[in-house]
Amino acid sequence: MKRLTDVERTAFVLRHFEGRSIAEIGEVLKVREEAVKNTIFRAVKKMRSELEPLMAAGPMRGGTR
Repeated sequence: MKRLTDVERTAFVLRHFEGRSIAEIGEVLKVREEAVKNTIFRAVKKMRSELEPLMAAGPMRGGTR
């Protein structure tokens, strides 16, 4: 999450952790809904890019099976 901008981080957290609607996030960030969608898309893209190498490494040890 460190790679995300403050706005991307806020939008990502509000959407994916708090379950807020696009309209609600737009109100919080004071931007149009289309801008919220683009911001969340960029945040998810960055998160996937950062996490992909970890997923390719295989399952973590010590987990339950």
